[in-house]
Amino acid sequence: MKGGADNDIRPAAPPDSPGSQIASPILHRRLPWVRELPIAVLLSAAVLGFQITGGAYGAEFGSHPDEAAHYVTGLMVRDYLASGLPGNPMTFAETYYEHYPKVALGNWPPGFYAIQAAWTLPFSEGRTSLIVLMAILTWATALVVYCGLRGALGWQAAVFGALVFVSFGLIQQYASMVMTEMPVALFSTLAMLAFGRWLDHQRTRDSLLFGLLASLAIMTKGSGFALAFVPPLAILFTGRFALLKRPNLAYGAVIVLVLAGPWTWAFRDVARAGWEQPSMTLDYTLRGLVYFPEGVLRSGSIIITTFGLLGVAWSLRGAWRREMSGLWPAAAALIAGVVVFHALVPASFGYRHLTQALPSWAMMAAAGTVAVSHWIQVERPALAPLVTVVAAAGLVHTAASLPVKHGHGFGPVIEAIVKRPDNARARFLIVSDATGEGMFIAETAMRERRLGHVIRRGSKLLAEQAWHGGEYTAKVQTVEQMVAVLRQDRIRFVVLDQSNPSVMEMPHMRLLRHAAESEPGALALVGRYPVVRGYPREVRGQRLATGIAVYEIR
Repeated sequence: MKGGADNDIRPAAPPDSPGSQIASPILHRRLPWVRELPIAVLLSAAVLGFQITGGAYGAEFGSHPDEAAHYVTGLMVRDYLASGLPGNPMTFAETYYEHYPKVALGNWPPGFYAIQAAWTLPFSEGRTSLIVLMAILTWATALVVYCGLRGALGWQAAVFGALVFVSFGLIQQYASMVMTEMPVALFSTLAMLAFGRWLDHQRTRDSLLFGLLASLAIMTKGSGFALAFVPPLAILFTGRFALLKRPNLAYGAVIVLVLAGPWTWAFRDVARAGWEQPSMTLDYTLRGLVYFPEGVLRSGSIIITTFGLLGVAWSLRGAWRREMSGLWPAAAALIAGVVVFHALVPASFGYRHLTQALPSWAMMAAAGTVAVSHWIQVERPALAPLVTVVAAAGLVHTAASLPVKHGHGFGPVIEAIVKRPDNARARFLIVSDATGEGMFIAETAMRERRLGHVIRRGSKLLAEQAWHGGEYTAKVQTVEQMVAVLRQDRIRFVVLDQSNPSVMEMPHMRLLRHAAESEPGALALVGRYPVVRGYPREVRGQRLATGIAVYEIR
């Protein structure tokens, strides 16, 4: 058979070359299930252990401003399906928003909410149920990392790579939150593996599978478009440019265009409204090309980072020499693609965007341990004892940076006031930052029979601001205007969260506090409740009230 860069059969690596030890996963005998089961249990125990230790099951949905929005939107989709598809979905969404103004369908695609609904319809829509769902998504991603590495590196290195992934602080953090990061990481990693198989065999089914999985990632969050960089970068890393002539290379793009294109185009302006900047700029990109690579390198301990860099160098060298499986250039391309995408698209600076690349980065860290073992002439599958000890130390150090999920205090307010029978038809105004408003709305929706209370947000009723919090303008200027607006909107109770010192200095917040102090006949104090939000209790030497105050409008 003739050779060539675009041939289906790649040149075999010499038996004694490093690349021969990291060949295609299809060449490795499958392990018996009796060994796989304990590994699956180990990974699930690690995920659940980090969640429990980090307080995931006790905290309200307030670890990120978007968390409550994701929960309420998923709840809306669940309720729409549970009600038997009652009419126009847009009308249902608008009515739902009137009661719980944290619906964000359109700002994000429907994929994550479909997953939530599929889970909460047979199970509970409560907090524990949703956090268990996030644990399952994280566990599934860890299993994908393990399975991707098992055939290439052996089961020991595969277990190490999966544990590295679970140990990353970002993964621990977002495994404990109702956010899109974990499902996007799962679908993106599966898509990357599909394209890696296409590099090995150029089969049409792998190209189609890549397009299907990429569409699932995109329909979960727009950052799934980072997968568009995987094919060109992976081919660049291998130097097999003749593959660009393969007709079935484009099939994946066609699938994405058909499945994800219409939604993305229809809601392009709504999604862009949440960006930090309205359009791409050179300044943002230059800062992003420093910020996001730094975030990847800082995701684990210095030991894990070193192994990751060694793994990238070794695998790309082998890929260029055609000694490696397509898994490795595809994994490197996904890491680079995520960095480039978020440096180009000015959504926001935040390391959370990198969770999409961390499964591939964990794979590279595992490859680095195997590479070092080979360089010191240790035969596969066992790793060098010294490498094992060093890698284990790096893993423990990485896992030790356990993030703790804070945020609770709105639940007691809802139990004591919102759920009282005589307040069944009362309208509530929650005045807080975006996160606090979301916590109150989510806790109310979770604890009552929907559709129930009508809730207003202080950031909307008393002020105007963009989705990302900028372009702020107060709607009321005097105490009289404040009271008039509250009565006109038939607000009966005002829930004032005073935990965030910076937000308390915003004009409408200061005016509301002044109204409560100067007009006790109009705003009668009902009660005060403690709240934990992780903010400092003292700013500029002045002690701040850090509880929740509830006022009744009379």
